[in-house]
Amino acid sequence: MSHCCDDPRLYNGGPVFYVGDLLSPKLSGEDAHHLISARRAKPEEEIIIGDGRGSLRLAKIVRISSKRGEGDVDLSLHGPIYFEEEKTPVTTVASYIPKGDRLSYMVEKLAETGLDQLYLISSSLDRRSGKELGASSISRLYRVAHQASMQAKRARPLRFGGVIDPQRCIEVFGPTAALCDFNGTKPSFAYSTWIVGPESGVVDSEFSVLPKIRLTTQVLRVETASVVSAALLVAFREQLIKEG
Repeated sequence: MSHCCDDPRLYNGGPVFYVGDLLSPKLSGEDAHHLISARRAKPEEEIIIGDGRGSLRLAKIVRISSKRGEGDVDLSLHGPIYFEEEKTPVTTVASYIPKGDRLSYMVEKLAETGLDQLYLISSSLDRRSGKELGASSISRLYRVAHQASMQAKRARPLRFGGVIDPQRCIEVFGPTAALCDFNGTKPSFAYSTWIVGPESGVVDSEFSVLPKIRLTTQVLRVETASVVSAALLVAFREQLIKEG
């Protein structure tokens, strides 16, 4: 059953599977394996597919095969394409890097909030003492963002912009940025990029020029402050909360 011009997420409770082409969809091996092994999908079931750029549609599973941990799924198109307009302004969190598994947790939860993009700030002042993230760690974060965006049924997945230093962060986001600080003023959507520093409250000197906003009356961990920031930014943009 198709629902002309309606959002398919209203009629299907599953995740959005991202494909390169909605007219000739092909799931990645990892996503196909997830569909087969984790969701136990069967032929004739409908799933939601999206191009990651705002377009979504329903597709029906025609054939499934699985071999040695790899999956392959043939799909037939089912129903019209629905397009979700991109919202403005773009909401961004640029965060110092937390330690260990807290980073993956942070990326996952940021995807769930509806935040548009995330950048990580590399600094000797973070809890990792500026230690670089390896290629495997970066690759894992992209996968976490991808999977979490799928499960959150996003028409556009969380964009992970990678790792930047404080100077580059100011160059890119300076006019739109505010620094989350315990001594700041009330949060404001006059700034669509919020910088989240370490728990110590000590940040690189480049950020001293930014206006400061206060998230809560408590001192938050980096990953918690990032998620709170994202939720507030999205709520401001959706006019779920108002200034003042």
